[in-house]
Amino acid sequence: MTEAEYTFRLHKPIIPLRLEDRYTPDGWLGALCGNNLIYDFSLAAKYQDSLHGLINGLARHTVTDTGSTSGVFRIL
Repeated sequence: MTEAEYTFRLHKPIIPLRLEDRYTPDGWLGALCGNNLIYDFSLAAKYQDSLHGLINGLARHTVTDTGSTSGVFRIL
């Protein structure tokens, strides 16, 4: 909970992953996740689609080798 709150206070993106089938975040976790898309890795049948979605989602938050600071992740 502490790490999630810290991430939120720093205005860093929260990228929720579902690892347990049919789990829906509620309470403080549900509030932090808000309307973010949850990438569902809970079932093998959804794994490939979720992985592609996650990769595309991370790509929207990248820092490029040109030094762009528009994102939070660095692709090496």
